[in-house]
Amino acid sequence: LLPAFWMGLQEAGGGTILATEVTHRKDSDEDPSEQLQRIAALNPDFVMSFYSGRSAISFANAWHRAGLSARLPLLASPLFTHDAWLTQMTVPPAGVRTAWSWDSTAHADEEERFRRLAKVGEGKSPAVFALLGYETGRMLASAIGRSGGERERSAEALCRALSGASFTSPRGRLLVDQSTGDVTGSQDYLQELQCGPDGAFSRVTIETLLPPPSYSAAYDTIRQADERSGWLNPYLVT
Repeated sequence: LLPAFWMGLQEAGGGTILATEVTHRKDSDEDPSEQLQRIAALNPDFVMSFYSGRSAISFANAWHRAGLSARLPLLASPLFTHDAWLTQMTVPPAGVRTAWSWDSTAHADEEERFRRLAKVGEGKSPAVFALLGYETGRMLASAIGRSGGERERSAEALCRALSGASFTSPRGRLLVDQSTGDVTGSQDYLQELQCGPDGAFSRVTIETLLPPPSYSAAYDTIRQADERSGWLNPYLVT
């Protein structure tokens, strides 16, 4: 995410990153107020926050205490605004914007099917990992269907069938790209965290986002670079 953000910001119009602060080095509940004050002192056009979980909660609380919502626009990675964290923030940062590939209202039938099969309770927000696990299952089921009858199935046939497999999910119709092996097809959305008349916060889609012409080449550059998260997760088991 970080090298991709840096690349996109500079390419979009010569943007300059004034400073980068790394917080929560020892604990996810650490107070990042000191780092926030240093960032705010630079008077940036906006702040980009890469947080989720408990670190997102402590960052949002520090942002609120510092009174920065009225001074600086805040952008965030999409997991920052998940309901699981919003309910634990002192005051969620209304107006924070993010780019996300999941609009729960965009494919209502698929969304309802997913929530029913995943046993997501009324008024509850499904975990992102639950969606990834669901999509992984749908992808494998599609590949099995393409790999022939029971007697013809093999590991090799299944691997071949995965290439080009397509399936539906709450993010629309997705496809396993034959050249990269990546899952493609989802639409990206610009979403904003808004507070409704009842005081509840929700993510509202402002507009759809189209990748720039340079996206494919830039994505290949990131994929082939040495940076790796070091993090693997067996999504299907979720």
